[in-house]
Parts: sequence; C-alpha cells; structure tokens
Amino acid sequence: MSLTGSVVFSLAALALSAGPQGPPAYCDAELLHVPKSPTSYQVRGDRCEGIYAQQVSTVSVDLRSFVKGFGEFDPETQKELELTWKAPAGIVQNARLRAFSLKPRVYFRMDTAQPAAQGSYRWSTDILAGERLKRENIGILAWVEMPGPAGKAREVYFPLSAGTSKTLDGYDVTLVPSKKLKKILLTVAQIDGQGNKTRDTGVANKDVGGEFAYYGSNEPTILSTGKIGVPGYYRLEIKAIAASGEAVIKEIDFYHSGD
Repeated sequence: MSLTGSVVFSLAALALSAGPQGPPAYCDAELLHVPKSPTSYQVRGDRCEGIYAQQVSTVSVDLRSFVKGFGEFDPETQKELELTWKAPAGIVQNARLRAFSLKPRVYFRMDTAQPAAQGSYRWSTDILAGERLKRENIGILAWVEMPGPAGKAREVYFPLSAGTSKTLDGYDVTLVPSKKLKKILLTVAQIDGQGNKTRDTGVANKDVGGEFAYYGSNEPTILSTGKIGVPGYYRLEIKAIAASGEAVIKEIDFYHSGD
C-alpha cells in the first residue's frame, strides 16, 4: 500500500472510531428536527440560526401580561415608561421584567432585572417608538422566583402598573393560545408563601367568556381576575379547552398587595 493510501485509510478509520458528530450543545435540539430549507433553523458554523415554525400539535397557553393598570402612552413623545409594582416585605432578590409584542408578525421582547424592593423601573421607549408599539401592542410581566412545595422553584408574579391609568377592579391577564379555544375556565385560590393552597375564594371553574366567546389561535386574549380579597399570595388556575377538545391547565401564582 502506498504512503498516500495508508494516510487515507488511517484518517477514515479515525473518523469511524470517533462516531457521528451531533449538533453543538447550545443548539435547540427540538427546532433542529423541523423540515429543512435554506432559511430554517440549523447549524451555521459557530452558531445555530434561522426560521422555525410554531409547533401546534398540542394546545398551549402563554402568559404575556399581568397588569393592575396599563394606560395609554405615546412612545414618540414620552422618552420613558415607568413600570411599577408592589413586592411583599422581605423580598431581597431581583424581579425579572419582561415585555412582549402583541402585534402580529412583530417578534419583539425586552428583558431586564431590577431589585424587587425598588418597586419601579423607568423603561426607555426609543425601541418602542421605532417599532411603533403602543399600549395595545405590548404585554408586560414582573416576577420573582420563590420556593414552592418540596422546595421546587416557582414563579410568583407582581401585577404591574404603567402609563396613566385607573386602577382595575382586579387584574387583567393577557394570554396567547397556540390553538383556537372554545372555553376558558378560571379558578382563584389563596395560597401561603410556600405555594400551598390555604382556602378557596369562591371563584371556581368560572366560564369567563360565556357560550359565544371566541379565542383565536395566536391572538391575545384578555381576562379579568375580578376583585381579589385580602392581601397575600394567590393562585390563578386557567383551564383552556381547545375547539378540538384538547385541554390544558395553567397555574399562575401572584402577590396581591391590597392597594
């Protein structure tokens, strides 16, 4: 065998012994399974990048906003939008703040972290102005991580206020379902600081929309919790039933300051 042949044979043997190489760990393995096209999500040198299709094989309900009041504002004339919240005494960790675009085909998100006890954040509106995103196009959230039953971490939300607005009788919750829904049932219960249920509030499996309600797929749906009682921690259970009959239950823990 020639020297060249020996080298080729040795390299081939080395490649076989190494086995197939998988995608880098930083890639999302689920998105790599979608049908491939030149623009789809895939390995591109030192990164994974591209377009992917929303997975709609099962129904899901994503939380996009939880507010006490969100009034009109003009990002083109107001340089900042103040987001405010009330945290319970003794919370020392940072609160996560997140904003979403609710405008069709505008995939925008803002993320930051601020001390929970600070209770406010002045958000520069320059990007909002550039994308022409106003009050009706934006969902906002604030939360902290707290220990739950068996020590498992859970998210506890703080209802936000923003803009010039009147205080709501309860809280507005914006959801985006992945499929068209025919019914949404709402249950509210009081819980303790560890996430254990302590009492019912009288709101159980309340049909929030009635017989002729319409909840479109990938469209914002706004629900009201109704008036909440004494200050403390609460759990909002949302049971969403798709037009196809599939059902999903989403639980949202939150702090009610009573103000």
